[in-house]
Amino acid sequence: MNPKSFFEVNVLPSRWRRVSAVFVLTFLISVTLSLTSNTALSYLPLFPSIVLLAAIVWLGIIFDIVGVAVTVANEEPFHAMASKRIPGSRQGVWLIRRAEQVANFCNDVVGDIAGTLSGAVAAGIIFSLTQYSPELNESLLNTIGVGLLAAVTVGGKAYGKGFAISYAADVVFQVARFLYWVERVLGVTICRSGKDKKKAKGRRGRS
Repeated sequence: MNPKSFFEVNVLPSRWRRVSAVFVLTFLISVTLSLTSNTALSYLPLFPSIVLLAAIVWLGIIFDIVGVAVTVANEEPFHAMASKRIPGSRQGVWLIRRAEQVANFCNDVVGDIAGTLSGAVAAGIIFSLTQYSPELNESLLNTIGVGLLAAVTVGGKAYGKGFAISYAADVVFQVARFLYWVERVLGVTICRSGKDKKKAKGRRGRS
C-alpha cells in the first residue's frame, strides 16, 4: 500500500475529526462557563468572586496534573489491581491507554479554558473594585492582578507537574476511582474498552 495514500485516507481524516471535536467541545464549554461566571459575578460580592476565581485557577491546575499523570503512568500496576477486582483498575487502564486524548482534554481544553476564564473573572473583579472605590488606579490594578494571576497559575502548574510525575499512578488511580463511582451511580459506561464495544456490537447483532 502506498504510504502517502494510507496517510491521506486514514490518518488525516481521523486527525481532522479529532480537531473538529476539540474545537466544538472547547467552544461549548467556554461559552457555558463564561455565561455562568459572568452571571455569577454580576450578583456576587467581592469575596465570593475571589473564591470563584481561585476555584477556576485550582481547576486548571488539577486538570493539568491529571493530564501529565496519564502520560507518565504505567498500566502494569492497574492490571495487577484488575486481577484482584479493585474498583477503578479497569478505568485506570482505559485512561493510560488513551493518554494522548486525556492529556489533550485536560491540558489543552480545560487548561486553556480555565486560563482564559480566570483572566476574564479577574478583570471583572478589578472593574468592580474601581466602581466601589473610584480613587483606585484601574491600570495599576490590572497590571498587578495579571501578574499575580500568572504567578499563581504558572507556579501552581509547575508544582503540579512535579507532583504528577512523582505520584502518577496514585493520581490516575484517584481519577479512575472517581470515574468508577460515576459509572456505578449513573449506570453509564464512560471507560469502554475494545472488548466492551465488541460485546455491545454482538448483542446488537443478535437482537
